[in-house]
Amino acid sequence: MPSKVARWLAAYKPASSEAMEDLTGWMYASVKLLEDMEEMFEKMSSSMIGEVCQRFVLFYRSVSVSLRQFVVFLLPSLIHAYLSHLCDEDALQTRKANATTTDNPQNPGITNLTALENCLLQICRHFLSHSSSSHLPVSSKSDPRLRLPTLSESSIYHDGISTNDHPTDENDIFPMQLFSLNVFNRVLVITQLLRNYLETLSQVDLLDPNKSLLALHSVAKYCRLCERVASVNKHPRLPSSSSVLCDFLVGLDMILYRLDEIDNRTDKIRRTTLTLRTNVWSAISEIEKRATYNCFSTPLLLAEAALHSRRAQYGPRAIGGFNISTSNTPCVDINSLIATADDQETLQSNQLPDTSKPGDMLRSMRSHHSSGVEVITNASFRPELVPEDITISDPKSKHTTRDKNVSNLVDVAHENHSPESKVSTVDNRTRVHGHNNKQQQHLKTVNKVAN
Repeated sequence: MPSKVARWLAAYKPASSEAMEDLTGWMYASVKLLEDMEEMFEKMSSSMIGEVCQRFVLFYRSVSVSLRQFVVFLLPSLIHAYLSHLCDEDALQTRKANATTTDNPQNPGITNLTALENCLLQICRHFLSHSSSSHLPVSSKSDPRLRLPTLSESSIYHDGISTNDHPTDENDIFPMQLFSLNVFNRVLVITQLLRNYLETLSQVDLLDPNKSLLALHSVAKYCRLCERVASVNKHPRLPSSSSVLCDFLVGLDMILYRLDEIDNRTDKIRRTTLTLRTNVWSAISEIEKRATYNCFSTPLLLAEAALHSRRAQYGPRAIGGFNISTSNTPCVDINSLIATADDQETLQSNQLPDTSKPGDMLRSMRSHHSSGVEVITNASFRPELVPEDITISDPKSKHTTRDKNVSNLVDVAHENHSPESKVSTVDNRTRVHGHNNKQQQHLKTVNKVAN
């Protein structure tokens, strides 16, 4: 196990408030700790993954908001590691072998994967059981009479079912069917975990010096998760659905607005926000490809709407590498801004294009062209300006011109049938006729000699 993770496990002392404050500050500021944790879950071979997962559940159920948010910010990395190892071919074969034979000891990788699965499941159940009523569907909040009663509540159609027979923990009162992850509830659990992450991200100040590092790092990992799940070329290909892709797009759009908020509050073009925005556009592009591949209409429409609407709103912070020919809206390459941006300084005013001159702005921004497929839009058909002083031609002049053309054609025909051409024709015929007479005289001479 990495040394930073071992130090993190040993430093947890809930009895001492000072020790917990020092631990919280170190967790949010240590980049090495985050890298070691992510590497440990990516390899899924450490013997301490079970203990780390238990510590995550303990932190999430803690009263401290900082400890809960630390676990929530790690959810994109944990979900990415879980889905990658769950769909791995070697892991699937090992799980099938362990399911058929009970004598052999279980593989450590499968044990760690089960521990991570239980950790995610408990976090999901705790989140659902403690979520406020504001997250209920709109139909249930608007009119209680339109709500169908659950089986645990009595109605005129059935008696209530007691839930005391089901085992529950001290902080869990959510429906009892979420005791294990399977094919039927895996999408539901992942969706609720992502909703938990996005709600926490929307409540955290991204410019807070104590939490900005971990929060922005989790944004990058969220984009990586969306891109990996939606990827068509990477193997193993992770299973996806239309609802999951739509939830990903909603989260990516919310992240874009949070990044805009950072730029508006600081009045600076920051290298970090530009890099994260590039990751967001890459994830949206992968989701669009996956929706096209699987013929998912809803996420395809959402992805197209996000690309076109956000491109029109961004101005100088547009989509990197987007096809210019799809619209008359100016776009720039975001990588060029990253090369000149800085977290402490803003771009000079002379480096930005002059928006008062659309022609100059388009010429400065269209330095490169995308290799994507061109789309014909209304902007592709532009009417040509016709001058007002159009001269009307005289119909008589047309007839005279036609007569001249006809006379020219007659002259050319006369030249082709000139007397010289006739004489040459007669001469040729005469020469051929004389040649035939010579042949006849030669034949008569031969016949006389023979007689």
